Amino acid sequence: MVSHDTTWFGCGLSQEKFSDVQIMSCPLESQHVGKELLNTLVQLPIDAVFTLLFVQEQFMIDVYQAKKTTEVTATSWQEQEDGCKTRQMTYTMTLPPSNISPKYSYVTENQTLLPQSNPGSTYIVEAEVINSGIPYADSFTVIKHCCIIKQEDGRTGVVVWVSVKFKKTVWGFVKSELQGSACYF
Repeated sequence: MVSHDTTWFGCGLSQEKFSDVQIMSCPLESQHVGKELLNTLVQLPIDAVFTLLFVQEQFMIDVYQAKKTTEVTATSWQEQEDGCKTRQMTYTMTLPPSNISPKYSYVTENQTLLPQSNPGSTYIVEAEVINSGIPYADSFTVIKHCCIIKQEDGRTGVVVWVSVKFKKTVWGFVKSELQGSACYF
């Protein structure tokens, strides 16, 4: 059983506290790696949640603006030969204040709607997040895995996992810092 009482990214999608509900799991749960960032239920139908998060651009622009992220653009979903759909988002993300790091990171997020998705039942979106303008940006990417799952009671489960994929060898302390900051990117 799970007990959460949070608001997702400050976007106003709040949910009630629950402890007696078993969240139906992602079909790819055995492949989740990294850190679980979110595991919650929302009081909206599954297709509405997917539309808000991945189709209705203005809603997510408002969410990003609340996080002080600017210049948000997204292409439309494009059907691929392998059954996946892909799109690309770009944005400028404000970083936490620091004396030694830049103020902004320029981000390209390549999103893939996996073929295991089934409208009205399950949506699985994976994203490769590529940063630039920050130290060691060429050494890593952040991988996000988002499962949106219809629950038996009509609510929608949202599960998000993040992990850091290293492209180059980096010092141990840098690697630890990047892994600890994966949720931010």
